[in-house]
Amino acid sequence: MNNSLGVYIHIPFCSSRCKYCDFVSSTGGEDAMREYVAALKGEIQARATDYVNYTVDTLFIGGGTPSALYVGGVEEIILHLRRSFNCDFTEATVECNPESLTENKLDEYISSGVTRLSIGVQSLSDNTLSALGRRHTAPMARQAVSLAVESGLDVSCDIMLATPYQSPHSAARDAEELSDMGVSHISAYMLSLEQGTPLAREYSCGKYSYDDDCAADIYQAVADKLHEKGFDRYEVSNWAKEGKECLHNLKYWKRLPYLGLGAAAHSLIGNTRFYNSHSIEEYLEGARDSSYPVIAEAVLTDKEEEEELIMLSLRTSSGLDTSQMGKEGRRYIERARRNPRYFNTHGDKIVVKDEFIPVLSQVTLLLMD
Repeated sequence: MNNSLGVYIHIPFCSSRCKYCDFVSSTGGEDAMREYVAALKGEIQARATDYVNYTVDTLFIGGGTPSALYVGGVEEIILHLRRSFNCDFTEATVECNPESLTENKLDEYISSGVTRLSIGVQSLSDNTLSALGRRHTAPMARQAVSLAVESGLDVSCDIMLATPYQSPHSAARDAEELSDMGVSHISAYMLSLEQGTPLAREYSCGKYSYDDDCAADIYQAVADKLHEKGFDRYEVSNWAKEGKECLHNLKYWKRLPYLGLGAAAHSLIGNTRFYNSHSIEEYLEGARDSSYPVIAEAVLTDKEEEEELIMLSLRTSSGLDTSQMGKEGRRYIERARRNPRYFNTHGDKIVVKDEFIPVLSQVTLLLMD
């Protein structure tokens, strides 16, 4: 038996730290990067023996900023993955930032078998980019997106919503411009003010303000514009042209097997979730003695698996398929039908109505015990 497996590889390096970021990342130089890549290659080799019955069909190299790696770094990682695992990529994505995406790196990615780029544009307003602490400018973002589109790879762009200096009109304008440039996938994420970050402190001091109603208007303006431009929303924060959905991320929402490699990388295999240390130094120490310890592991109960499936499925436009859930599935269908304001039901499927996506977490509770 050979099962499909998604692999996520975490690259915890950035040119600088954004003002809203609390991810595991480092601004280390090339020596630190090379040490980390060597450790990552060791983990790839160590983990491979446990997955001989799997074929890696999706790869996502994220961070951090993978494009901040030295030239040849991404290729080195992918080649080692191919040597160690049975790989047959349907999709292989690399995350990039505009300031570090170059023609040389694009050539490297293409020759390595990368099929897709995810570019951290975030905004096409210099005022907003400056407030977020991004290193690139709006012209740099446009140049990077044009370069990526011209390469022939599938291109996705991340944009942030409810950010400083943003309005519903400006957010929709950014989405429209990226669409017109040939981008086939857009991820639009609400700004999250993480405790202890510089941006959160600026909001708490009154430099900027956040309004839930305005945030909802911004989200809806972007959703409407993307629909107008031929994009379908297939997950709360993700829109794609037909056939351009991110296959790797769909594994997360469908609870399909994925393996995370690198510091802070998370995995789901069967009913078990586990992850590596969030400390880069601890991760490197594990590499030195070839132990690569899993820091935390949780074996989910049947009830926990069911709750995860509900919460993740309702994030998607395809909704929750109850056909394999037996009596419990019928119970969920009945609850959804008792709440027709919030849910559409189609046979065995439950889908949250578009207008309630901004309050999805509250709506989901209507189905839960």
